[in-house]
Amino acid sequence: MDGSYDPVAENEESYLEVVFDRRPESELDDQETLNAPLRELHLRPAICTRADASLRKVIRLMKEGGIGSVLVERDGRLAGIFTERDILMRVIGEDIDLDRTPVGEVMNAQPETLGLGDAISFAINMMSDGGYRHVPVTDKKGKPLHVVSVRDLASWLAECHP
Repeated sequence: MDGSYDPVAENEESYLEVVFDRRPESELDDQETLNAPLRELHLRPAICTRADASLRKVIRLMKEGGIGSVLVERDGRLAGIFTERDILMRVIGEDIDLDRTPVGEVMNAQPETLGLGDAISFAINMMSDGGYRHVPVTDKKGKPLHVVSVRDLASWLAECHP
């Protein structure tokens, strides 16, 4: 040997114990995190509006609330979702009067939804497959409760795995 200090060699037995003892536990934690239901996330109540609300009102609501989407209701049930992407793709550059056009004309009608009991992994998969950044969370009768966003999921994962 050249006489240099090698902390791994000197502590090889304890090093290997740490590696082999913790690895399966951390994999289990990952699995538990992904299988946790959406009710475990710190979701804010959904911001909702009626389908006949003007685009200007809804966009102002989004801006003031610092949110990326608004759920649209009819008779207490989810009718659609209006998002930042809709502003870019369906409003800007179009001949639309923001004061006279109701959000119901440009929203995504009948969006896919999640329930509070659905697994976080299911939400991630739905968002990835569908290209969604926001997914409505409803009760069994279709009443809007929350919106789960990519930011919510990223925050949850960071919280669970600092």
